[in-house]
Amino acid sequence: MNRLIFGLMGGFLVLTALFVGCAKTTPAPAAPTQNVTGTLEVINTPAEAGPDAVTIQTPQGLQTFPITPNTTLALGGKVCTLEDLDILEAANVSYNCTIVLDENMNVLAVEVTKKVE
Repeated sequence: MNRLIFGLMGGFLVLTALFVGCAKTTPAPAAPTQNVTGTLEVINTPAEAGPDAVTIQTPQGLQTFPITPNTTLALGGKVCTLEDLDILEAANVSYNCTIVLDENMNVLAVEVTKKVE
């Protein structure tokens, strides 16, 4: 009788292990878009009141992104500062802007290039 119980329990454990191992898993949700592209609109520099930020015009409307000390800024492929980008804002010339985000939606980089007309 004990052998029968141990045999049934062993079989049950094997079937449970197979069932759990073969169960379908739900795929992880897709990561959010890692880049946001638009037209550079407003730069808020350290000399101005409020947090350092870049605002771009996207198809969804104006979006503002905070700039941290860890954010890399580039203008035409060369490293620059917020003050360099602020000068562009005053020049009345359109610039493309790509915001590179990490998986936590923190701004890793701001890449600015002159629009080709």
